[in-house]
Amino acid sequence: MAQALAERVATEAGADDGARVAFAVWLTLSRAPDADELTVCRTLLSEHEQRHLERQGMTAKDAHAAALVDLCRMLLNVNEFVYVD
Repeated sequence: MAQALAERVATEAGADDGARVAFAVWLTLSRAPDADELTVCRTLLSEHEQRHLERQGMTAKDAHAAALVDLCRMLLNVNEFVYVD
């Protein structure tokens, strides 16, 4: 599911990481991310992209795509997504 969500986000939100984060949060939580959430998510993308580059030896494009999948997986597992108040 994270892979499918990441593909949709990449296709519909464009190349800007901020737009991708905002769209992914909107799709999963039905709201815009606050400033702190945006920062945390962008940091996650950056750090995971770097890890994929170093550990798996991926190309920059593949590492960025894998990091987006990681972000989507994280969003699908946050308490706000799993439990409806």
